[in-house]
Amino acid sequence: MTIMGCCVLSRDTSDRFSDRCFNIFPCLSDPVRRSTLCMKLALVMLHVIFVGFLFILDEDLIEKSKQQPWYTSMYMLLVVVTLVQYFFTSGSSPGYVLDAMREYAKTEASLRASEISNKDNLLQAKMGV
Repeated sequence: MTIMGCCVLSRDTSDRFSDRCFNIFPCLSDPVRRSTLCMKLALVMLHVIFVGFLFILDEDLIEKSKQQPWYTSMYMLLVVVTLVQYFFTSGSSPGYVLDAMREYAKTEASLRASEISNKDNLLQAKMGV
């Protein structure tokens, strides 16, 4: 089997996996159907899975958890604070974006007004008025 054959096989496998994933979770593939609740739930699940793998795979973390329970509680507190901060930020309105859009609209309107007045001045100059 050639190297290209392996790449094609690997690509086909990843395409099949992503198709299955998108069939199970259609909100991930379609931005129109994507809900914020689903995305927030996916983020929480990623954190839970990551922390779970840390506790399963890291022997030192397990040992420190048994000897010093405050170590684990501080770690869990940081994870919870990170998630709370994410939910607070994702639920708030980015006011600076609205301000930037208003400023852009004002600039655009003033540029168009100056273009129109320049065209009027050129037209009047051509007509000799």
